[in-house]
Amino acid sequence: MPREASITQIDVNVIADQMHACGSKPTARAVYLQLGRGSMATVLRLLQVWQGEQKRAEDTTLQLPVGLQRALLDTIAREVANARTTLEEALAEAGQIQKDLIRENEAQQADLAGLSETLEKARSERDQFAGRLAQADHALGHSQAKAEQLRQEAEYARTEQAKAELLLEGMSRMEIELTTLRDTLATERDVRASAQQAAAVAEARMAQMEAWLSKTHQRLATFEVCSPLMVS
Repeated sequence: MPREASITQIDVNVIADQMHACGSKPTARAVYLQLGRGSMATVLRLLQVWQGEQKRAEDTTLQLPVGLQRALLDTIAREVANARTTLEEALAEAGQIQKDLIRENEAQQADLAGLSETLEKARSERDQFAGRLAQADHALGHSQAKAEQLRQEAEYARTEQAKAELLLEGMSRMEIELTTLRDTLATERDVRASAQQAAAVAEARMAQMEAWLSKTHQRLATFEVCSPLMVS
């Protein structure tokens, strides 16, 4: 609810003086309606100040002669009667003002209730926001811990990858060496096969030579046996 425009004592005095000069009675409701702003309570308070000033001005009038005073007393008696009517009207006005004040108070109470409800809602939203903030902090801590775990796992994976690359490099060298050894073994096998074949050939030739020598010895022996007979 927007705040009501403020009014001053001068504002009320000007309106009340104008109404009094025009012969009408300045009432709080009339002044309030003429101003068109402020609150009834403020207008009533400032108008009471104006009325007090008017009463003090009336009390400072000059002393009059006795005859004139009697005439005035008669006039006052009539005025009292009229004042009674005016008082009744003032009472009615006061009753209306009281109703207006009650209405304003009820409106202010409603505004206060609305503000209280708004404040309670704001507090509830603040508590909800605080709860979400706490959850976000918890989630952030969990995420940071998870990120640290992933960082460590990545570091471990890089270390294992380096080890695997070194092992793979070593296996590559071993495969090259194994291929070389296989080639050497195949060459040695070929050489051995050739040597075995040459040895077999040599053994066969040696066997042939031994057989020939054996036959040659037999012939020589036969020749030696037959030679003396031929000589004699």
